[in-house]
Amino acid sequence: MVSSTLSPWIMITLISPFAVTWGGATCMVNNVTATKFAESVAHVTYVEEENKLICTHQACYHTEISGCTTVECQGPSACWKSQIEQASLVNCTMKNSCLEVVMTNLDSGASVNCQGNYACYLADIDATSTSATSSQDDDDDDDSSSIVTCNGYQSCYSTFGALPMTIKASKVICKTDLSCSNVKITANCLECTTENACKYKCATSAEGGSSGTWTPCSEAASETCS
Repeated sequence: MVSSTLSPWIMITLISPFAVTWGGATCMVNNVTATKFAESVAHVTYVEEENKLICTHQACYHTEISGCTTVECQGPSACWKSQIEQASLVNCTMKNSCLEVVMTNLDSGASVNCQGNYACYLADIDATSTSATSSQDDDDDDDSSSIVTCNGYQSCYSTFGALPMTIKASKVICKTDLSCSNVKITANCLECTTENACKYKCATSAEGGSSGTWTPCSEAASETCS
């Protein structure tokens, strides 16, 4: 029984554990709470105290995920074809773990890590279109600290003949060979840390990618990234 000395908000939280919110958002998967989703779908874990959703074994295939502070796609094709919104951190940690995933309306200053060969293959990542319910506490709603890291062979890549995948963030780091091949990047700062990381149809713009502003990534890689 809830003590009468507790505030009404705490009483509601204790009585209705599935209604916990973080920064104005509730972690939801396919229009149900992450807690309920994890209870009904194998290979899904929801860590309530961290507002973290963990998906393995294609468990989050073709889902709509929103309001989770952290989204972990840890197995091959774990989040294949999903849409992820209102997240501060997205980790794609194995081959094809974020295959064809669309990430948009992320929290201000969001980080996306594509760590593994083909981790974000054919994905579209926009870390600049921040969500209205961003969980950041500061008053700065721009994307000045948003970052996308592509670390793995063809980790951020789309096949030739297909439409180039897009990455939008304040800073994009391409760390391994062909990690950012056939990609259109909009960023204030681009790091290509190996000779071939940004080769083959990689283009960048710091001006929003309007027509005529794209330049090859090999020519645009910045030495001012910090």
